[in-house]
Amino acid sequence: MKPMQLIEIPKKIVDYVGGVTHISFPRQGHTSDVGILFSAQGTFILKRTKGKQYSSWLKKEATVLKCLSNSTLPVPRLYCFIEQPLDEQAWH
Repeated sequence: MKPMQLIEIPKKIVDYVGGVTHISFPRQGHTSDVGILFSAQGTFILKRTKGKQYSSWLKKEATVLKCLSNSTLPVPRLYCFIEQPLDEQAWH
């Protein structure tokens, strides 16, 4: 999967993080595209999937993270989840 471009990131996410100064890309897997967003508000991890199957997996991951956020386990905080059914994409 090609790394995400700033212009592809949903406006809701860019607004939430307070604008993006730059993006770096860790080693990538095969089911999602991961970028590290740097902004005035801090550093955020952004994950994108393409395709119906991978997007449904990301939605399940978001649900699990949300459920675990109330536990005593150290899990990443999920700030936002966006589905784009027309493009078969999901973001969190």
